[in-house]
Amino acid sequence: LLFDPLAPETGSTSFPSGHVALAVGLAWAFWFLLRRGPWARVTALCAVVVPVVVAWSRVYVGVHYPTDVAASFLAASAGALLFAGIWNRYQGALLPRIPLLARFGPVAAPTTPAAPASGPSVRPSPKSTPQGAPAAPHPGGGSSVNPAPSLHPARPNS
Repeated sequence: LLFDPLAPETGSTSFPSGHVALAVGLAWAFWFLLRRGPWARVTALCAVVVPVVVAWSRVYVGVHYPTDVAASFLAASAGALLFAGIWNRYQGALLPRIPLLARFGPVAAPTTPAAPASGPSVRPSPKSTPQGAPAAPHPGGGSSVNPAPSLHPARPNS
């Protein structure tokens, strides 16, 4: 007879298991960080084994039902994948705005692909303009030296 249980009854049920959710979340984090390096296989193995062992131990000790730990796997995986998707979508636009990060090195701004030209170019190429000849006027008016449009419609470029 097991008179002294491994974990005394606390009087409350916990759904889902926080221990398993933490193990799954850390497994995803390590996998995202190390998946392309030389430790990829070891990381993948540990990312599967450690949460399963933690889940088994929670059920074995008697503090969780199998559905508790299964829900922890699902909830933590959904949270990690949702966070990773949001991070991959917005980190390029947000990180350059944080001044503190500039102290640790340059933070690259996101690169946007150039829009394809809708038609033939209005400006002549440098090879087709003879040496010393004036360049063709910019289609928006003004000089071709400063072709950037004004950000304010009432103010011309200066």
